[in-house]
Amino acid sequence: MKKLLILLTHSRRKLIAILLGAGALGVGVATAAIISGASTTNISAHVTYTQLTINKPAVTTGDVMIASIAVLDGSIVGVTPPTGWTQIARTDNDINVTLISYWKAVGTSEPVTYTWTIDEQTKAVGGITPYSGVDAINPIDSVAGNTGFGTIATTTAITASAANEEIVTLFATDVNKTFSTPSGMTQKYSLAHVNAGPLTAAYDVTQVNSGTVASKSTNIAGNKSRNWSSQAIALRLPSQSIAFDAASSNFTSSPGTSISTPHTVSGSNRILFVSVNIGKNCGNCQGDLLTGVTYNGAPLTLVGKVATHSGIINPLETYLYYILAPDIGTHDIVVSYSALGGVLDAVWVASASYTGVSQSGLDASAVSADNIFPATSVTGTVTTVADNDWIVMGSYSGDGSTSAGAGTTIRATSPALDRQVLSDSGGPKHPAGSATLTVNGNSDRVGSIVAAISPAY
Repeated sequence: MKKLLILLTHSRRKLIAILLGAGALGVGVATAAIISGASTTNISAHVTYTQLTINKPAVTTGDVMIASIAVLDGSIVGVTPPTGWTQIARTDNDINVTLISYWKAVGTSEPVTYTWTIDEQTKAVGGITPYSGVDAINPIDSVAGNTGFGTIATTTAITASAANEEIVTLFATDVNKTFSTPSGMTQKYSLAHVNAGPLTAAYDVTQVNSGTVASKSTNIAGNKSRNWSSQAIALRLPSQSIAFDAASSNFTSSPGTSISTPHTVSGSNRILFVSVNIGKNCGNCQGDLLTGVTYNGAPLTLVGKVATHSGIINPLETYLYYILAPDIGTHDIVVSYSALGGVLDAVWVASASYTGVSQSGLDASAVSADNIFPATSVTGTVTTVADNDWIVMGSYSGDGSTSAGAGTTIRATSPALDRQVLSDSGGPKHPAGSATLTVNGNSDRVGSIVAAISPAY
């Protein structure tokens, strides 16, 4: 009841976003939401230099405050923020008007007011908006500034890395006019200095889906071209930490048509990876024998497969499968295949589950193979999109004596010479970009499939 009352005190738009998100994800899955509070604003005063003092808005420890300051005279003006405020971006429209944004995480003790000091006798206006549910350590996902001269001010398109990020647009112009509210957004404040300006305004909206945030536009009243500056900011949701959950493995040299492996899953925002290697007792025969993988009866999705048989007797195929939100508890991983009259020789299985993972799917994946015989190590490289991704690799790593390479943690190895391996990065990869895992083994054919998983929000 307490949580419901808190939600009802915020805007209807936010509450609808939360309810729609929960319905889309299903019963029992919480959807993250960023909530914007009431803003505070003020205009500057000056004697020998300009000061802009803004009251602290109503906040709770852990909230993130976003401030915007609009100053006349543009690029020639120096601005010193209050202690503890970090500049997000500064957008100068030549010597006409400057727009500067800042953020601050609310601590246990905050002053009643915050004062910006400006080293010119000029005019400034600004506002502060508090947001709850924002990552208080690294709140800014992306930001872009823009300037122009005209009757319409626009922001530059930016990218939201995750669903339900909050998009904040800020505008400033060098006259005492008004801005129209960009389509689909909510005005947080609009304030102009008396007489000559400047004017600044702030708007926000929840970006329901990740990806490109289109340019936003506002009309400047008066039907006359004005100098303007704008910024678009995507506020990041706090991410969960991905964590290793559990591992399992199995092997059979009397394959029949399936092999079952019990695996225990726990936690929230779960994912399960199953790495399988199929060995054949034939010449250079090719083609799939594996027909499917399930966990507690639910089918897994193929990440990729790699064949390590080019011209070699007794060829191999290595596969990596995954399933989001696998059932909690101990259930069987069942790998099914076709024996094809004795062609199937052996099956290796290695699996691992993780928690705190985005339920929207894999961030990226790749397959690789080394058909040089012999090869003493296998590597897998993938390019991540999001910061703090983990990298997971299923691999066939040679004929025993398996060991982890640099930056790699082995989670599961199949019995019988530990040929099939499920490994990961052992922690988040930062910043986003190319990442490689390595597993060492004895001289044999090697192959790998790698996948990147992002933290849940």
